[in-house]
Amino acid sequence: GLWLYRRWRGESLFAPVIDNRLPYQMAFDELDRIDSLRLPEKGRSKKHYTLVTDCLRTYIEKQFQVHAFDRTTTELKVSLRTSSMMPDHARRFIDLFMESDLVKFAKLTPEVADAYQLTDQARILVNLTRPAPEPEGTQKSSDENFGVGGSQRPVEVAQ
Repeated sequence: GLWLYRRWRGESLFAPVIDNRLPYQMAFDELDRIDSLRLPEKGRSKKHYTLVTDCLRTYIEKQFQVHAFDRTTTELKVSLRTSSMMPDHARRFIDLFMESDLVKFAKLTPEVADAYQLTDQARILVNLTRPAPEPEGTQKSSDENFGVGGSQRPVEVAQ
């Protein structure tokens, strides 16, 4: 009965899941997941390369606000030139995408070690382009982070 009532009212039975991880954290987790699938060992290198490049494209979209999906590598190269990404990093991303295109579209069959090296290169690129943590002295105090103008104070829990 509850399901019918909520469906009739247009309410969802489950709250939407919100992922609060930073783009680089999501990319690292996804690359770990891709490695755990062991696709190159099963002869599925094309799928492995596709998953890695999709992960990097997602990272680029979230970190640099550059539309990366549904674009060829050449189109993405043009977009990255106008982004906030450093030119050397953009070149390294494009080199990785071009190598992946050979496996995905030209039917090149890489060695198993080369396929796993791709995820290592992807991790290095994500690590190079992730935002630097703020130095300790520049972080705001908890009073400045809470509320507007620091006028509200968090409720202390009595123990």
